[in-house]
Amino acid sequence: MILISLLTCLIPCLFTFVISRFFLKKNRCVKQVTAIKSQLKSPENVRISSKLLHQKTDINSILIETSAAFFVVIDSDGKTLMMNRCFLRVLGYTVDQVLGTDYLSTFIPENERESLAKIFIEARNFVPLQQLNQPIEQETGVLTNNGRKILVEWRIQPKFRTNGQLECFCCTGIDVTEHRQSQEQLHHSQEKYCSIVQEQTEPICRFVADGTLTFVNDAYCCYFSKTQEELIGHSFFPMIPAQYRDKIHSHLAKLSLSQPVTTREYQVLMPNGEIRWQQWTDQVITNKQGDTIVEFQSIGRDITERRLVEQESSRLASFALLDPNPIVEINLAGQVLYLNPQAMQLWPNLRQRGVHHPFLAGIPSMAKALQREGSLRREVKIDQVYYEQVLHYVEEISCFRIYAFNITERKQAEAQLIYNAFYDQLTGLANRALFMDRLRRAFRVAKQHRRINSLDRPYLLALLFLDLNRFQLVNDSLGNQVGDQLLRFFAHRIETCLRPTDTLARLGGDEFAIILEGIEDITQATRIADAIDNTLSLPFCLDKSEVFMSVSIGIALSTVLPVAPKISQGKQLEEEGGSSLVLQPEDLLRNASIAMYRAKAEAQSCYVIFDSTMYSHAVDRLQLETDLRRAIERQEFMVYYQPIVSLATGQIIGFEALLRWQHPQRGLVYPTEFIPTAEETGLISPMDWWTLRQACHQMKLWQEEFQDIQPLTINVNLSCQQFTQPDLIQQIDAILQETELSANSLKLEITESQVMDNPDLVRNWLLQLKQRQINLCIDDFGTGYSSLSRLDNFPINTLKIDRSFVSRIGAPGKNAEIIQAIVNLAQTLNIEVVAEGIEASEQADSLLALQCEYGQGYLFSKPVDSHAARKLLMDGVNQLEINN
Repeated sequence: MILISLLTCLIPCLFTFVISRFFLKKNRCVKQVTAIKSQLKSPENVRISSKLLHQKTDINSILIETSAAFFVVIDSDGKTLMMNRCFLRVLGYTVDQVLGTDYLSTFIPENERESLAKIFIEARNFVPLQQLNQPIEQETGVLTNNGRKILVEWRIQPKFRTNGQLECFCCTGIDVTEHRQSQEQLHHSQEKYCSIVQEQTEPICRFVADGTLTFVNDAYCCYFSKTQEELIGHSFFPMIPAQYRDKIHSHLAKLSLSQPVTTREYQVLMPNGEIRWQQWTDQVITNKQGDTIVEFQSIGRDITERRLVEQESSRLASFALLDPNPIVEINLAGQVLYLNPQAMQLWPNLRQRGVHHPFLAGIPSMAKALQREGSLRREVKIDQVYYEQVLHYVEEISCFRIYAFNITERKQAEAQLIYNAFYDQLTGLANRALFMDRLRRAFRVAKQHRRINSLDRPYLLALLFLDLNRFQLVNDSLGNQVGDQLLRFFAHRIETCLRPTDTLARLGGDEFAIILEGIEDITQATRIADAIDNTLSLPFCLDKSEVFMSVSIGIALSTVLPVAPKISQGKQLEEEGGSSLVLQPEDLLRNASIAMYRAKAEAQSCYVIFDSTMYSHAVDRLQLETDLRRAIERQEFMVYYQPIVSLATGQIIGFEALLRWQHPQRGLVYPTEFIPTAEETGLISPMDWWTLRQACHQMKLWQEEFQDIQPLTINVNLSCQQFTQPDLIQQIDAILQETELSANSLKLEITESQVMDNPDLVRNWLLQLKQRQINLCIDDFGTGYSSLSRLDNFPINTLKIDRSFVSRIGAPGKNAEIIQAIVNLAQTLNIEVVAEGIEASEQADSLLALQCEYGQGYLFSKPVDSHAARKLLMDGVNQLEINN
């Protein structure tokens, strides 16, 4: 009875499952499957099936056993109750091996058991009347007896007893392993095809016979300015002008298995309304067996430009008689067929001379290439006239048509461009590009000479780098035209001092360079430098003005002789035969430039010969600049504080903030070592603002901690670069607001030169600062060139007497009188006076006697960090001593 009951359940499932898979795989109508399934499930058919099963049990068993599908019955505990022959054969088991075994652990891979077990567990809670007609479809792996995994599509139908309890699972399945592998291979093949096609820059598409696109690559979409969604599934014929559509239909109809590839040309209507010419290569795509055309593939390219050229050529041919340029036609044998009037006028004997005429010479050797390419270009020179020829192969009449254009002016312009690329337009001298080329050539000659000749006859190469002193002054005072005239005159004078083999070049601006080849020692180079200097003893007559000029010259040699061996330039040099050390051309130019700047700095001499210390100095300066930039990023700077005290009481009234650099390798670096470089490179500005911010922040902390020592002030130097910044006031306001320091606690120090260089601008800045109650000091007073009569025009609060006067206050001279005069002036203007550089108590006593109120210096404390300065405040006002 159990078997009959199971068969009653299995037969409809089996028949439905097999029939549905059969029709689905063969792409038959799904409605047929549905009709058969519903017919099998009708009550009448169920009764008939049940009756037949009671009467024909053996026949039904044979049906199950001989089926190509899997049949498995699993009880509610997951034990295998029944399986058909197909299941056992494919999996390689016998009935005794699997009957009664746990289905999941025996047949299902471990990583899939949990999901299938969940289905079984949930089925135990199903309501029979609701679930009988709702089979569960599941694809799982199934393990064969030898451990191989196959893929099976299952249709699992739970069967319930009349009391609602789960009785068993009736499972019907088919092996889909090969089907899935085929799908993966097809998917991989499609992906590979797409990846290759998408990389192509030419538009590629695939379509069926009616023109409906099934695939387009990115280049196709880009060319037609459409997306794949707008193209795929739609016909491409609407994009083709109507007059070409029948032609394309006819063209595609000619494609066959015997003629799988053809080419067509036609016009296409672009989305922007433009009509462009295209050439498409069409190819048939067959099925796997290769006996049926399923699709077409087309690869296209835009030939609009080519068509335009062809049309233009035809148009020119029709207007040959009116063309002002010569036009000639010759046959393949080189005989002249046609000359237009212009060609006949230029070369009356061209027809007689044929290919022996310069105009046609060489064309026979080009015939094959011209026939293959269709069109070529070349240049010919006839007498002093240059022509560009455009040669066409005219297939219709088997001839070569030559269009010629006079390009003499263009060739002259090109020659001028080449000249301009290598020569200075102002002086006619070689420019930097030509100079470097000749310098490299001179190096090669020097190397060859050293290989051939012994060192007893040295062959040296020297480079002189020249710079006119005060040339900018001439430009500013007399104008650029006069400056250009001076450069031309100067170049001419230099040429009179040189040998014919020497090279003189203008590198740019007022910089010149000379290559001296084949000299034996440095004295030959210095003699030329002296000669150049002597020529400048005479004035230059410029625009009715006489101008005397001087020059700074740097001299560098290419070879360091073994009599004075050394590794210069800070790097290993190329060794030539173990006898000498040779630089590279760029190194030589750099060395001469370094020596020139040293000569300019020394001023007393017109030339300086390069040595290794100059390079070391240049490298050190470059390294210092690099380290400075990194120091700003890495916050390696520190603010030191030197106290300002009352000379009468010794009480600290404030501090001057001084910048220090804590270098990771060099240790503490003082401002005199890095401030000049910072000013030259523009790095001083961020350093100054950082110092001001740090000093204001620190003073605010001290004011809050030492409220009994009031008022404490902080002095900070204001640099020249800060004075040139348009947002000077805004920057200071922002820092005071950020640090919450009151404006009257800040004293900004400026120098006399800053005040007098641009008095109107400085006075405007100072007045704005004064309105904010910021105190202003003139630093190093007495060393500059300020006008004492104008001092009262500036809102100054404090004068700081320079340390040079303080250090000599007890020495013979009038230093004491000068200090007294400064103090009297300050008292008259109601300005405070601070003496700098006090190092001895006698100096402090003398200053106090001269009624100087405040001072700072090593007598009280050297500049110290914030922790030491705080300790000074804590120790009290009378504990300051000379810091040894």
